[in-house]
Amino acid sequence: MNDSPSESTSDDTQATTKAGLSRRVVVQGAAWSIPVIALAVATPLAAASGAAALSFTLPTYAGTACTEITNVQAALTNSSGAPDPGKPVTVTLSDGYTFADGSTTYTGTTDASGKATLPAVRVPATGGAASFVAAAGAINASAPVTAPKVTVAFRRSMTTGQVLSFPTVPPGSTAIGDTLFLSPDGDLRWGDLLLATGVTSAGVPARLSLDDIVVPFISSSGVASRWRSATGQVQTFPNVPAGSVAIGDTTFQAPNGDLWMGDVRFATGALSVGVPFRSTANDSYTSFVSSSGIASRWQASTNQTITFPNVPVGSIAIGDNAFQAPNGDLWFGNTLVATGVIAASVPARTSDNVAYISYISSSGVASRWRSDPTQTITFPNVPSDAIPVGDNSFLTPAGDLWLGNFLVATEVSSAGVPSRVSSNDAFTPYVVAPTCAW
Repeated sequence: MNDSPSESTSDDTQATTKAGLSRRVVVQGAAWSIPVIALAVATPLAAASGAAALSFTLPTYAGTACTEITNVQAALTNSSGAPDPGKPVTVTLSDGYTFADGSTTYTGTTDASGKATLPAVRVPATGGAASFVAAAGAINASAPVTAPKVTVAFRRSMTTGQVLSFPTVPPGSTAIGDTLFLSPDGDLRWGDLLLATGVTSAGVPARLSLDDIVVPFISSSGVASRWRSATGQVQTFPNVPAGSVAIGDTTFQAPNGDLWMGDVRFATGALSVGVPFRSTANDSYTSFVSSSGIASRWQASTNQTITFPNVPVGSIAIGDNAFQAPNGDLWFGNTLVATGVIAASVPARTSDNVAYISYISSSGVASRWRSDPTQTITFPNVPSDAIPVGDNSFLTPAGDLWLGNFLVATEVSSAGVPSRVSSNDAFTPYVVAPTCAW
């Protein structure tokens, strides 16, 4: 769906783009960012008087996502400044730009005019800036190439269907939960707001209120930390051992299994831990399986732990009061929710304290259990190979994101745990990986 028109060519004075077809995110209100990018002027890296020189025939190149840039040429002159024919010139591409065969390196031979013409250069589906780099023996040259960056990170409202886009989140990022994204190089963002760099682990955010969010993470120095939106401050927890991972809210698990709520250790040697549940009273509850295999739940305000004897030994903690037994049975506390479940998501609670768990049944049907009144509904439109992300959300291996029976996005590479807000809306973050129909 590229709408940039093709540009005409005139020998080596104009670069052209050939429009290609690409699939886009199927989601209402999605926005594609088209930033204004300043272009640097390309100059030969070796162009001293009386020396051979290499340069691109245009100072800059431009395209749009899923188009081809043609008529890219590198010109070589000898020490007399005359065209130097019959010499090999190698051009290297980067940052997702490729030639038609998928390669990033091409070697051409200069013609009678001293120019080597490249095959068409394909612009990646996510756009972005890069450089063409040419080499002829020991001589090098480069030229910048740009394409409007395609936004890949979004957050969808369950009740309104509104989609927010975050253009600064880079391709390949992971959606964690609510509005939180972690980039491949460790940048942690709340939407477009950069919270920390070099992050090694980030947990599911918790909303203390509609406008007050906490995000747990492990910093690049290995320190357990928590960002809070109300203050914009990062708090650290020096008692938490190095090598721990962030789970959610303000909860961390150490390499030896110990569980920490900030600097308070509340369990030792836990076999598994679920995403904490933050109640409307701003209390925090963390489900875990103890070192002896017993399903348990710790309450922050009272520092008390209760157990659920009905849950089989060896079960896995999912979140809130939810556990999955070795045989697939799904439990909410001592209540059996479903048998033989393939996969289950982190539970969600509404403001009236009703809990919901999304799961895939043993027959491959997407389902959702409600605690009060007890009820299970199914979503027959959701493919059987989908995985529950959380609260009505399911993601297929093909990248289709479903909200109940409705397909809300395609080409999704990552979807985070939806968060319930005080208005009983739910926010689902996701990242897409758009592709081109080459």
